[in-house]
Amino acid sequence: MKRLLAALTFFAPFALAVDNLPIKPAEAVVSPDFKKVEVSTGLGKAPLTVQITGPANVIGLKTNTYEKFTNCGFSIQWGDGENFPGLLKRGATCAGGFEHIYAKPGLYKIVFLITETTPSDQRQVVWQGERVIKVLQ
Repeated sequence: MKRLLAALTFFAPFALAVDNLPIKPAEAVVSPDFKKVEVSTGLGKAPLTVQITGPANVIGLKTNTYEKFTNCGFSIQWGDGENFPGLLKRGATCAGGFEHIYAKPGLYKIVFLITETTPSDQRQVVWQGERVIKVLQ
């Protein structure tokens, strides 16, 4: 992992790509705890429907239900201003949050966070995954 970080630091001024999608150097910064979110597609024309398909620890959360203090146990920032979960009713299924439609062309970064509640009732991130999506016209 240290070699990867060193390589990214060395090549930061140059053009990089994720899944053959060009990204800006600032978007290419990889933190030590970075994990890749797997999706149904990373490139397509608007409107583009994207489903989160992995990894297994993420897909296992589909069976969660929304609870007052734990929420769904995860959150998704889709990169276009939409986030999940929004306001769900207690006991609602969390499975619906694994699909999103991008209406406009652009480059979007999905951020998936798995959270736990600490003994002091604070939310703590225990896993973070990211994925870049490119939507064409």
